[in-house]
Amino acid sequence: MKKEIGYLFGSLFSDMLICRYLFPETKQDEFESLATRICQQNDEFIRRAHHAPSKRNKVEVKKYYRKLYADLDAELNALASEIDRLTDISDKAR
Repeated sequence: MKKEIGYLFGSLFSDMLICRYLFPETKQDEFESLATRICQQNDEFIRRAHHAPSKRNKVEVKKYYRKLYADLDAELNALASEIDRLTDISDKAR
């Protein structure tokens, strides 16, 4: 799961860098703050995946990982929307 998380956030980071290259007129500080957020969330989700509750209680473990997947999905969608918003701003400025 940790590799999957790293891959997903890495893909978002790559998308952000490509957008930064394609839309150089966008404020650099917005891209920098987004890059920082992507890296922090990557670290946070890997940490959460590594520290599951007691493995003896299967119900709690399933519940924990379901919430982790739901939170991961929500965060990835939020970050993708932010990248989209930055590119829309840049596209309108042209």
